[in-house]
Amino acid sequence: MIGRSARQLFADFEEGMGSRGIHGSGAYGSEAVSKLTMLDGTVHPMCATTLSFLKRLFTYPNALTLLFSPGAGSVSSAGGGTNEAASAAASSSIMRILMRLLESLEAKARSYKIPALGDLFLMNNVHYMVWTVEQAAAAEKVAQRQLQQQQQQQQPSKSTGQEAEGIGESDGGRAKRRSGKRGTVKSGGTTSDVDGDNEPTMAAEASGGGVATGLGVLGIAWVERHKDIVEHYGAAYHEKTWRPLISALEAVLVTEEDVEPSEPGRFKAWVKSKFAKLNNQLDTILKQQSAWTIPDAKLKAAVRNVIKQDLLPLYGEFWDRYTAVDFSTHPEKYLRYPPEQLEFLINHSLFEGRAAAPRGGNGVVGPGGSFPPPPLSNVSSSRSSAVASGSVASPPPPAARSSTHATAVTAPLAADKRPKSVTAVGWRR
Repeated sequence: MIGRSARQLFADFEEGMGSRGIHGSGAYGSEAVSKLTMLDGTVHPMCATTLSFLKRLFTYPNALTLLFSPGAGSVSSAGGGTNEAASAAASSSIMRILMRLLESLEAKARSYKIPALGDLFLMNNVHYMVWTVEQAAAAEKVAQRQLQQQQQQQQPSKSTGQEAEGIGESDGGRAKRRSGKRGTVKSGGTTSDVDGDNEPTMAAEASGGGVATGLGVLGIAWVERHKDIVEHYGAAYHEKTWRPLISALEAVLVTEEDVEPSEPGRFKAWVKSKFAKLNNQLDTILKQQSAWTIPDAKLKAAVRNVIKQDLLPLYGEFWDRYTAVDFSTHPEKYLRYPPEQLEFLINHSLFEGRAAAPRGGNGVVGPGGSFPPPPLSNVSSSRSSAVASGSVASPPPPAARSSTHATAVTAPLAADKRPKSVTAVGWRR
């Protein structure tokens, strides 16, 4: 009776995940929760609630057999084969639930006015699914190992007695036993030596102790497939946010599609327009995406690393090439994001959930100036003291900039030294 009711409730939960997850209360507890839009792109409550429910469900004893055993009416009839069948049924059911959850999340992502934020939102949520399943599977393995150790301690070991018995045997006697009535297994005309006493133990381990009983039933294939989905959404975010800026730099430095004018007056105007365009793009991204969130620290570091690997070498080369040119009587209007400060802002501003982003070169290094100073190993001493004091003024003239930074960080890129694509770098933890 209890088993039938529990299975019906779980079936209702699974059905509600698909039919009412977005528009009604469904599996998420309330209509208000399902209609929430995460303005910073963080994990949605319906995702966290669903994973929490599934995780807690399997902490109850015999939940797997009670809910998923074929024709299960009682929990006492669960053998090794029954456990395997229940595990397979649970895996299919949970996969369907999480697939419907992902469909609901994708529908919410389409409602974002900024497509890149929708991709970031999906990356965060799928990563949370993968993380929860991995954590649950790891906890299961620890629990199973502890249970096996307790069982081994409670039951006297047969192997000790067998070893004592075997001490008095000669090598010939042991060979005779193996080749005689105890150890010969014939299959297809071949003979294998197998210890008959070990056979039931191996079978029990294969069918009983190793069967997952919680979210671990999803298996490694599910985890790897969804890590690929995380990488897909991360790459989509990167392309929509950073590709326009990177392409503009490549057009000047790599493909030379954007050729410098030869006439001095036009050349100066061209340089001004390039710096103005880069500054506007960086202003928009930093202001906007400092309010976005990647809650997992390792994933956030991976996303930032991909940005830096793709952007900073090109940006550094562009900076070094054109800051050495006298193109304006007011260079501070254009030289607002030195490469070392841009790297600092990527590391400490993006995805921190702040309402406003700091701007480069205007004396603000973070909200309230609370950020620690950026690494200064490749920056001149005069600039180091300015940054360390928390008040970064306009960049010094090109002659005063450290040559070490120019050679070590932003050496000119050959065509075959272009940054790797985001899919090649990856987003995995």
